[in-house]
Amino acid sequence: MRTMTILSLVFAAIFLAGCEKQRDAGVIPPAMPTPEVNKMTEGARLLQYQTKVFQRPPYYKGNMPLKYIQVKRPIGSNNMINVVYDFGAYKNLFGYKDPAMKYSGMAQSAVTVDSSGRVLAIAVMSRLKGNPVLEGLEIDEYHLNPDGSCYFYCRSLMKMGIGHKVSETGQKGKKQKEYYAVWPMSSY
Repeated sequence: MRTMTILSLVFAAIFLAGCEKQRDAGVIPPAMPTPEVNKMTEGARLLQYQTKVFQRPPYYKGNMPLKYIQVKRPIGSNNMINVVYDFGAYKNLFGYKDPAMKYSGMAQSAVTVDSSGRVLAIAVMSRLKGNPVLEGLEIDEYHLNPDGSCYFYCRSLMKMGIGHKVSETGQKGKKQKEYYAVWPMSSY
């Protein structure tokens, strides 16, 4: 009887631990990128746009049309960059390091947070693919457990235009949710 109780407790602990943390994908995420919203000075002007995408992005599995709020910041005289995509349950906070990338509107990183501010995933641009106007850019995605370990990794190709993800390669682990079906790819 006592052995049975101990085994039951061990199996319950294993089950509960599995509910909170996904299996580690064996990939070490990079240092946390700094989102553009963290670099802004007080009083910086932000513009919000309700966005509806009627053409289903290839990796988006939710209800259509895809709805989210784009938070943009004016830069220069005629350009704007996306600093946040707010999907309700989570937000993607975008970062720009290189001035040329910033003025082209192509985000170089993202930190994804839930409504409590917990980091769910990070993405970092790995490279421009061939002719970026024709092919796009690649990002490395790291989906994170609450302890910061990575449970899913892939390299995604984002196409120019409205920035839909069109492919994933090098997947490690099991993806629970799609955070980067769309990505900022222009400065308007």
